[in-house]
Amino acid sequence: MFDKKDWQAALVQCGINKGDNLIISGTLLNDDLTIDGWPTILDACLGMVGIEGTIMTIVQNQRSEPLHHDHTLSKDQREKLIKAWSQSSYPLITASPLENAFFFHDEVRSIVHPGYRFYAIGKYAPFMVRKVSKHFPLHDDGPLQAAIKLKTKCLHFGDEEPWLMESFHATAIQVNQGVHHIDGIARWELFLDKEASEVSVPYQAWTLNEEKVRYYEFNQHPSH
Repeated sequence: MFDKKDWQAALVQCGINKGDNLIISGTLLNDDLTIDGWPTILDACLGMVGIEGTIMTIVQNQRSEPLHHDHTLSKDQREKLIKAWSQSSYPLITASPLENAFFFHDEVRSIVHPGYRFYAIGKYAPFMVRKVSKHFPLHDDGPLQAAIKLKTKCLHFGDEEPWLMESFHATAIQVNQGVHHIDGIARWELFLDKEASEVSVPYQAWTLNEEKVRYYEFNQHPSH
């Protein structure tokens, strides 16, 4: 079983230094091999960047209307259910283990958008999550752009492609939708977004403690 010290020793290969700002994303392929899973890795990263650094993650919200795929409902039934759901306080959100690791951390700062949830811990957390625009939340002056201004690095865990890097390089405009929670009320909102169209290429990749880890930079085109 791997603990915090094991992860810090392994993450040295990723070039993490004191004072770094870091986005972590993805999933663990072998979370049962790390004691307490993501919280241990998050604590390891925080210990490496120290009090001068910041750790951040971005989570996608559910992107389809409730009951959208249930074709057995009539139009009237569906409209009634959607109305009742939108006026309720039930979030209909399932947090990932990585999100929970941030959410339950005592010093976490966060901000919520209909399409995304942003979490940050550390020196620049208040700056990163101070605001997010309704439209183009990853591309206008919001948390991701604040992180990029601070020369934030990105470490992605797991096999799947990092949607965050693909979205960062996206250009095609689309109308998107998601849940927005305001004062305990869940509302369905539309917003403009940019569609991911290219796959980013990592600068480096490792297998650390039996987990696949890739390093990306935001200031480079995916064809680098």
